[in-house]
Amino acid sequence: MAARPTVLIAGPDPDVTALAERVPGLGYAVCAAVRCGRRAVTEAARLRPALALIDAGLTGEVSGIDAAGQIGSRFGVPVVFLIRAGTEGVEALLTAARASAPFGYAWQPCADRQLQSILDTALSLHKREAALRERVRRLEGEVVELRDDARTTERGLRQREDAFNRQANLMQIVFNAISEGVIVADTEGRYLIHNPAMERIIGMYRPDAEITHRSEAYGIYRPDRETLYPSNELPIARAVRGEATDDVVVFIRNDHRPDGVYVSINGRPLYDEAGALLGGVIVFRDVDRERQEELEITRTTNILRKQTRVMEAVFNSLSDGVVAANMNGEFTLFNRSAERIIGIGVTDTGPHQWQERYGLFYTDRETPIPADELPLTRAIRGEASDDMEMFIRNPQVPDGVFINVSGRPMQDGPPDLRGGVIVFHDVTERVHAEQALMQAFAQGRMEVVDTILHNIGNAINSVSIGVGTVREELRQNAPLRRFSALARTLEAHRGDLLSYLSDDPQGRKVAPFIQALAADAAAQNKRLTRTVDRVKSRVAHIVDIINTQKSFHEGTTARKIVNLRQSINDALKVLAESLASRGIELRVDCARAPGEVRIDESRFHQMMVNLVKNAMEAIDELAQQAAPAAPAARRIAVDCYLQNEFLVIDVVDSGIGIKDDRHRLIFTAGYTTKKDGTGLGLHSAANFVIASGGKIFPLSGGIGKGTTMRVMLRRSSTLPEPAPERTGNGSTLTPVTGAGAGDGRRR
Repeated sequence: MAARPTVLIAGPDPDVTALAERVPGLGYAVCAAVRCGRRAVTEAARLRPALALIDAGLTGEVSGIDAAGQIGSRFGVPVVFLIRAGTEGVEALLTAARASAPFGYAWQPCADRQLQSILDTALSLHKREAALRERVRRLEGEVVELRDDARTTERGLRQREDAFNRQANLMQIVFNAISEGVIVADTEGRYLIHNPAMERIIGMYRPDAEITHRSEAYGIYRPDRETLYPSNELPIARAVRGEATDDVVVFIRNDHRPDGVYVSINGRPLYDEAGALLGGVIVFRDVDRERQEELEITRTTNILRKQTRVMEAVFNSLSDGVVAANMNGEFTLFNRSAERIIGIGVTDTGPHQWQERYGLFYTDRETPIPADELPLTRAIRGEASDDMEMFIRNPQVPDGVFINVSGRPMQDGPPDLRGGVIVFHDVTERVHAEQALMQAFAQGRMEVVDTILHNIGNAINSVSIGVGTVREELRQNAPLRRFSALARTLEAHRGDLLSYLSDDPQGRKVAPFIQALAADAAAQNKRLTRTVDRVKSRVAHIVDIINTQKSFHEGTTARKIVNLRQSINDALKVLAESLASRGIELRVDCARAPGEVRIDESRFHQMMVNLVKNAMEAIDELAQQAAPAAPAARRIAVDCYLQNEFLVIDVVDSGIGIKDDRHRLIFTAGYTTKKDGTGLGLHSAANFVIASGGKIFPLSGGIGKGTTMRVMLRRSSTLPEPAPERTGNGSTLTPVTGAGAGDGRRR
């Protein structure tokens, strides 16, 4: 069975879908059904269908009429226009459609038989035209044969004349069917013949126009659309002078072509068999679409170049370094910030030399990073990486710089642009700040340890004094000496002991002596018991301090839930002796606070010790200065309560207070008003609060009016989550950015 002719359909939905379903029932095969003119041209070039059904009213970047013209002229495909009856402007549409020399029109709606007849007729006409072309070709061969025969016989001459006439007729048919415009002129420049396409393309025909004024007559301009083309330089003028021209582009604009059209012209001189110049011929075609596409390409190229320059400017303006390399490890992008941060720009070294050339180390500053582990090398291999920190040190940055690097592969571009890209920024200040923060925490712990050791020393001194008292009491032991003297006296009177006790005046004093001795021994035992109890209490206090101190160093970063009141009490055990020796009353009130909180218990303990120790020393300072406005009571209160999104801890003292100009200084590392102070206690406390996303600031009415140190920890970081998983006696406060730590306070 013979293959059915293929049909390309172009039109809007739903018409194109409906036609695609109807055409197979008419004896044709649908090779493509598209909805835009540009796609129709593309598919016609690829599939070369037997017929094309194009909606004349199709709009878009390439209209239906433009698409039909290109499909017919470029690929020799016969086109049948689809015209919807009743469409506004249908007459203008038909006029434009006729210029494309279609092989038929199908008015919509159209019955199947009528549509089939139109398709069959168009295909038949196209085949007939093709047959005519083939016949012309064959006749050309016959003309050659006739030419030879005509030299010998009159009959051959007549046959040649007949063949020539037939050829002329056929050539006229072909001439008229050619889509390119053709003009033949004699040596005087007078037009001899032209085909219909000439008028269609130019829009007019002026045989009376003088050859020296044809540019003005037809409106022929240079491609700039403004400069009139010199008439004596037109391809037809040059052809009749014996000059050949190729691809001369002109712009034609006249009353019939008000929008203008770009035309490409080829010209050739015509000679007879003797070589005499007979005139000239030009063949031209409408290249307006091609010209517009070229202009669009030029505009697009200019835009891309401008965008490229803008992107280069953007990349060079970025504060982050951006470096890209292709699959061979050759740098394709290296912005200014990258060179500024690294100190060295683009080099011709390969990936295996990058570490040595740029000085790339792990954050320990000593261990070189292997070439295969570098983010850019991994990106070229197709691996992504995020937030890798490294240290760079080379002759241009001898002190080194820390950077944070993220890398991504580039896989979607053309082969010469594939590879990898990294983006990095300088984090040296952040790393140094983190190191300083860690140092501050360590120094804060040292202050706590110093307090612990001081209190342990006080307790040990108390134990030593108590033990010495017991030892001295036992060494002197007057009741024991007196009891020994009595024993010796009674031993001396063993033989007359009864008479001695009853008759001797000294013997009669033995009973009262024993009673007094028993009373003295009881009093001594009571004194020794009290002393031993005090020693036992001091030893228990030492054990308490040591256990609390251990908790300061056993904190982890895991979230733990603890009892708030108990945690505060545990922290302040190390200060119990100091508070008692100073006669300072300490009160902890957590009635308005949650029972359990999530905290980094170790650092929380350090903070509480530092704040209460600071309050205790403020009370001492007030006493030393004997400020007249000092409160009579010596007290410290720790009040905990909820306020909006914060858990608030107020440490209130009756101490010296703070001057207004010192509020912003007291949290500064190293700032202190005490001779033996380090200036690190409140700084360490502030660092912990800030790292926890909270705030810390002092409230004071001035000198002699006490101070409230207010700590505000975010509820989202301190309150337990629903159904928490218990993990021990403490928890970690998730570090986030905080506020208010720069307000300062005395330490």
